[in-house]
Amino acid sequence: MQPLLSALRIAASGALGWVREYWQQGLCPVCGSATRVGYMRGEGRRQFLRCQVCGMEWVFPRARCPYCGADSPGDVVFYRPLESRQWLRLYRCRRCGAYWKIVDEEDEAAAERGLPPRELYDTYTFVLDAVAEMLASKRR
Repeated sequence: MQPLLSALRIAASGALGWVREYWQQGLCPVCGSATRVGYMRGEGRRQFLRCQVCGMEWVFPRARCPYCGADSPGDVVFYRPLESRQWLRLYRCRRCGAYWKIVDEEDEAAAERGLPPRELYDTYTFVLDAVAEMLASKRR
């Protein structure tokens, strides 16, 4: 299924050029899958979400929850829970409880150590899933 959806994304990429800049949801605009992973890079360290199913990537505001849309000050918080990997960020929405994982590709230490391909970011950041579960259990 994944190769088919990747091919669909590639075929539709010309028609969906605007989506990359303006899509404002955590669901992929191509295949509809929910995403929990992304990266930051470029001027102002723009945040991109990345679909783990078809590979679509789109810009998303850092201070907004991709699941409930919360964007008031304090709604979205982020953590850098790993001292040895400060380029891994865990974002969490205080309003709905959702979380997503971001790799800061511009971090100097990350550049020195080398990052895996983006296709592997979800696996590469698996420890953040455990941290998110721990934070969720503390909320209860």
